[in-house]
Amino acid sequence: MMCMSFADFRGASFRGTELSAANIAGAKMDGADLTRAITSVTSFLGTDLRNVKCLTQKQIDMACSDAKRLLPVGLKPHTCQ
Repeated sequence: MMCMSFADFRGASFRGTELSAANIAGAKMDGADLTRAITSVTSFLGTDLRNVKCLTQKQIDMACSDAKRLLPVGLKPHTCQ
């Protein structure tokens, strides 16, 4: 697992990036581009994702998050057990 928790990724491009099992908990993600990023078991615990670009429901469903993370309008939360 790659730990990138609490990092500043504002405006970063993760287009097509393999983020599986990465720990992005609490990172700053405003304006980050997640087009085609692979988010299998990626930890978004406590991360504000409201202003990321191209985040899909499929990416959320593959990732781990919690009630503290915020999503763009229209996406539904998914938590890991």
